[in-house]
Amino acid sequence: MLSNASTVAVVLCGFLTTYALLFAVTGGFAALFFERLLIAGWAAATGDAIEAGHYLVMSGFVASLGIVIGALGASFEARSHFRPIAFIDEEI
Repeated sequence: MLSNASTVAVVLCGFLTTYALLFAVTGGFAALFFERLLIAGWAAATGDAIEAGHYLVMSGFVASLGIVIGALGASFEARSHFRPIAFIDEEI
């Protein structure tokens, strides 16, 4: 029971860390490489004013896509591949 709970906690921490890193990297790249006028030309629905909130929404969307794609990719692995890594009993 405890090993199952700790495995869930470790996987959840991994997801949260990956989400935070993807969010930060995407926001940084968007701010560096895409000027507000360029984004305003692409996204006509936002009007003329591109604000920091637009960058945050885009960063959250890209980070969410990254997490979903990673989770779908991990679902193709067999349980026999993940269980020995998660439930290791020996000290390294």
